[in-house]
Amino acid sequence: MPDYQQFFTLIGQLDTETELELSYMPLFRKKRRVNFEKIMATESDMHAVLLDREGEPVLRVPLSYGYYCTDPGRLSKLAVRGYIPFDERTQGIRYEYQGKVLEELRVPESRPELTITTKIPERITDERFLLEWKTSYDGNAPLQYKVLYTNNGGETWQRVGNRTEKNRMQIEVTELAGGDDCRFLVQVTDGYNNAETESDKTKIDRKPHEVTILSPVEGESLSTGRSVLFNGQAYNPNTREEITEGFTWLSSADGELGEGALLQTRLSEGPHTITLQVGKSTSSIRVQVE
Repeated sequence: MPDYQQFFTLIGQLDTETELELSYMPLFRKKRRVNFEKIMATESDMHAVLLDREGEPVLRVPLSYGYYCTDPGRLSKLAVRGYIPFDERTQGIRYEYQGKVLEELRVPESRPELTITTKIPERITDERFLLEWKTSYDGNAPLQYKVLYTNNGGETWQRVGNRTEKNRMQIEVTELAGGDDCRFLVQVTDGYNNAETESDKTKIDRKPHEVTILSPVEGESLSTGRSVLFNGQAYNPNTREEITEGFTWLSSADGELGEGALLQTRLSEGPHTITLQVGKSTSSIRVQVE
């Protein structure tokens, strides 16, 4: 069996009343780690059959399916999922269920080509901007697009917005992680053939840490002389990682209380504004000790 590196993710549903209506989202291809031997060993009566130019089977890939909830009597749709490998011999895909042919599609001969037309500045400072692209395509199949974003030069990518059939997308910059090597990637599919294009790199200001005080809570009344548990957490939206160090607790009445995500100490009697500082980011609450 070939060592497949790229897979289409099948997301669809089957109408159980007719058992012949299979609907699914257009296929986007992605390089991913998949235990394909385990998938091929799965027992299933639903398959995606890859076909060559003569219509002969290249590979039969088991698909998974099941009801959306635990009460199948109330539903008429089966959720269908699967990983379909990209095989250059594939010229068609036939979907089968319990020996019945649900659908057979042929791979379009024409392949789309993409170009980003928006000029990407060296630094993006606006809160939002319009990303636009153009497509060259001689086929008749409807096209669908996805936009991905990286803030680390392509080490990791995250999807921006939803799939679209338009050749533009409004980008909310305030929702994006910041970095010095940020890029946008536009992907297109005609249902099987994929193409993609990547923007020039740009800089987006890094977002501040997200700091949260878990305890005590805002407005809480605390007892004089009793130890108080301070518990906080912080998140770096630029690396998408939890922060585990650099926590400093401060009181408007008692000054610096100590360090660490967890801290136990006493407070003097009276009102306090408690501040948790992580780097340059802070979060504050008010409590009363009486």
